[in-house]
Amino acid sequence: MKTLNNLTGKEVASATFKVMEKGNWKDLTTLDTFKNKRVIVFALPGAATPTCSTSHLPKHLSKVN
Repeated sequence: MKTLNNLTGKEVASATFKVMEKGNWKDLTTLDTFKNKRVIVFALPGAATPTCSTSHLPKHLSKVN
């Protein structure tokens, strides 16, 4: 098992996302979203792939709902 470095206190990587706001697209950066906040970032490998969409994601959603 690979061990990741502890990134406590580090800045979230800089990225820009396109989001829809009031019917218009706008840029939203990680700085805009996370500035002066504590966050936990996680990801699912293979998100939006056929295996993830049909097998993995429904299992996660069933735990939330």
